[in-house]
Amino acid sequence: MLDWLREPLERKQVLRRVVDKILSFVRFTIRSVVWFALALLAVAFELLLAKYTHRGASFLFALFIYVGIIVLRLRWPRVIIFIQNRLRSMTLLPAVLIAAASGSAIAWFSWWGLVKALHPTAKSPDPIDITKLAFTLAGGIGAVVALVVAYRRQRDVEQGRFVERFGAAAAQLGASQIAVRIAGVYAMAGVANESKGPQRQQCIDVLCGYLRLPYSPERGSNYQTKHIEKRKSSGNEDLEVENHFEYLQNDREVRQTILRVIADHLRSRQFNWSSASFDFRDAYLENVNFSSTSFKGEARFEGSTLVGAANFDYSELMGWVQFDNCTFSNDASFNYVKFGDVNFEGVTFGGKAEFWDVEFSSSIDFSKASFRQVEFMDAAFLGVRSDFRDAVFEGSVTFAGSTFSGRCDFGKAKFKDEARFSASFRGGATFDETDFGLQLIDFQHVRRWGSSPGWSHGWRQSKFDWSEDRSLKPPNVQPTIWPPEFP
Repeated sequence: MLDWLREPLERKQVLRRVVDKILSFVRFTIRSVVWFALALLAVAFELLLAKYTHRGASFLFALFIYVGIIVLRLRWPRVIIFIQNRLRSMTLLPAVLIAAASGSAIAWFSWWGLVKALHPTAKSPDPIDITKLAFTLAGGIGAVVALVVAYRRQRDVEQGRFVERFGAAAAQLGASQIAVRIAGVYAMAGVANESKGPQRQQCIDVLCGYLRLPYSPERGSNYQTKHIEKRKSSGNEDLEVENHFEYLQNDREVRQTILRVIADHLRSRQFNWSSASFDFRDAYLENVNFSSTSFKGEARFEGSTLVGAANFDYSELMGWVQFDNCTFSNDASFNYVKFGDVNFEGVTFGGKAEFWDVEFSSSIDFSKASFRQVEFMDAAFLGVRSDFRDAVFEGSVTFAGSTFSGRCDFGKAKFKDEARFSASFRGGATFDETDFGLQLIDFQHVRRWGSSPGWSHGWRQSKFDWSEDRSLKPPNVQPTIWPPEFP
């Protein structure tokens, strides 16, 4: 009987990986069929071209066409962006010439196809027909010019409308009255919903920029707009110095509204902002609730302070998400979260941190982090490396049912309270120069210390300070009798 059949938590992770492998195989099969169909299309195109040019079919030419299709397919998004940027910056005359040339090419191919299909009889052209054709051609060119001009006029109108609405929403965000600023938040979100690409990102940047503005938590919920202090000058007793401090009225409610609007759009199906970038660096965020959201783009929380309960449950942080040097003043919940490229280096958890049934799909960095109390329950560390070097664990630590697929490093970490490890270290673990403190450190229920299950194998992939000298093992580390199989 396989070892994982006797362990429900590990069996769940194994079954999840099996499902992921099956889905990956299905996706690979579909891509293979598509690429094979494109190869057949390239060969068919070469045979058709060889037939009408009265030459022999060439395998190299078909291969050249197939490679061209592959390059175009892989570079298609950049090609589209390049063409759009060129068309936007193009003057009217080149745009008209390109439109006329494209229309002529379409007309010629249509005529050529009809000739090949209908095989009309050849006869001398009538002067009247030539005249009709000339007028038709002139009218077609005029229609192309009118179409290009109308398109450009419509584009300029839409751009002007965006600038107008964007400016009005930004002005509302800078107003002194709280109601006007809240209306500005929703107005800016509305402009973002009706925009795409860089224009939508511009609106989101303004909302995030508001959260990064200087903020006084003590005065964030009052209705005071100005504070005046008067004092005597230290150099001249007759000179009086007056300091004026300006405050935004009830700014806390506006900031809470921005966070709610962003979170709602990260869950929305109609107007979804998940692919956009969010810059919360050095921001002061209160009562953050990003549960059930999806970050597919860039999300930067470096240096930010999250006050109140921070909730990221059931989220997908699959983009480039950074929590470096971030401070969670109270409890932080990351239960049932899927992490992509994410870093927690130097993060401070002032309350309880929960990571239940999470999945770290790439290497994770918790180095120099500070934990008050942390629980990694049934967590899957699937990356090459899990880094906890120089981390400080002030309160209790639990790694229950967790699996480390790659190397796990707790070098120079400090444990000041109880720590219980009932995890699987498939890639081995390093506890080099680790301070285990004076409280209970339990390794008795570790299920795997390397590529093989149990205590009897895989030890050589792990390292402790007492790996060679058992007398160096602290008495609070369990089991008391260290297994002799350890090298």
